[in-house]
Amino acid sequence: VCGNCPKFYWNLLSIASRQSGKTHSICQLIRHYETHKIVNKEGDVFPIRTILISPTTQANQIYHSLNSLDFSKDVYEDYSDEILLDIIADIKQTKQEIDDFRLYIKAYKLYLKTPEEKLGKLFEEEPELIQLLEKNDYAHWTEIEQPKYQNYPVNILLLDDLLGTGSFSTKHKSALTNAIIKNRHLGINFAILSQSLKSIPKNIRLNSSVFFLGKFQNKNMILNDLYEEVSNALSMEQFDELYTYATDKPYGALILDLTNGKRFLSNFDTELLLNNLGSESEDEKENNKKGKGGEWHEQQAD
Repeated sequence: VCGNCPKFYWNLLSIASRQSGKTHSICQLIRHYETHKIVNKEGDVFPIRTILISPTTQANQIYHSLNSLDFSKDVYEDYSDEILLDIIADIKQTKQEIDDFRLYIKAYKLYLKTPEEKLGKLFEEEPELIQLLEKNDYAHWTEIEQPKYQNYPVNILLLDDLLGTGSFSTKHKSALTNAIIKNRHLGINFAILSQSLKSIPKNIRLNSSVFFLGKFQNKNMILNDLYEEVSNALSMEQFDELYTYATDKPYGALILDLTNGKRFLSNFDTELLLNNLGSESEDEKENNKKGKGGEWHEQQAD
């Protein structure tokens, strides 16, 4: 409900060297979602379910700060396509349990309001209703087994430090790549944390909508590969200026949020804006297109 954080559903790509704040940043974002309501236009509130796949889980104690991460069920120290497909199947099963529970409520209410002399005809026309009611001995819906979630959870799947695990296969039918392309259909937000941009297949990068870019010695690799994502919003010189400005402070990172227009942030709490954007003269506009004449300033983001 804050209106400033990335909108669901997203794929997030976090690229930064070790000890640069990747894990802290993604946990900061998830805690933000945990402490603010996630609602749809009808006002329904949705819970969060975080799932973690990482061989370095024990070294990152900050993950224990996430209320939405169940360490007894949703933490995996190894990646395989089979594990990923099992997670996707479990998410689908969770959704099915909610759908079945809602269907039972609908059937029970219909049963209550139907006159006794018309029940026979109702069950003839909709035999699945009587099967559903008989399965639960016609018990009130508050007396049958409840699903874990009353509303579909917003699923966030963290993939942290998976280089060398085979997860980023470039083969045509990669399970991970296919899942990321279909993330909205699956109801999953993928967050990939890595030290190397080149190790991430192009299809995954093209289907990402949030980028966390930490400081690298070779910044041209980052800028050149991702510039096409924001080329209609600013020049390469301005992109360079943004990245340099945002990463010039300790643990600083440039964040590109493409889920609701195009937003540029220094970490997740400060939005970056061009001082004279919208009020410059024609000469200044031309200079800004060339990366000249404008300075970035900060604006606090909620």
